[in-house]
Amino acid sequence: MKKILIVLATILFALGALIFIVDSLFGGLEKPIYQQITLVSDNGTSKIYIKSEHWGFTGDKQKSVISNWPSVGFIADSTKDFIFDGLEPFLYQAKNDTLFLYIRKKVNVPLKFKSNRQVVQVEVENPEFMQKIVDPDFKKM
Repeated sequence: MKKILIVLATILFALGALIFIVDSLFGGLEKPIYQQITLVSDNGTSKIYIKSEHWGFTGDKQKSVISNWPSVGFIADSTKDFIFDGLEPFLYQAKNDTLFLYIRKKVNVPLKFKSNRQVVQVEVENPEFMQKIVDPDFKKM
């Protein structure tokens, strides 16, 4: 009986390890979840899209993008889009013709990003971020 339990535990452990490895190497066994928010300028002539993709066996992988192009599916171009990798959220606030991004670490500004709106990245420390996250003036992505 003890041998059977050891064999079953070994099989379960190996199966769990295999699922973890496949998930890590191939980006997950399930379909990703996409989200897109469209921000329209006050005069209605310019749009910016905030997009995110979540995937992984436990939904623990994320990529967020600030783009001036809507997309079918999720396509990110580092020459045209602001790209945020990882689970760390950011807050945003649109004021007039400026989109403020409140983030823990700035990302590269894409060379070919073209918009009538200015995108400003504001680095904030965790205590300030936590204060802003409960403020209704700041939206979370």
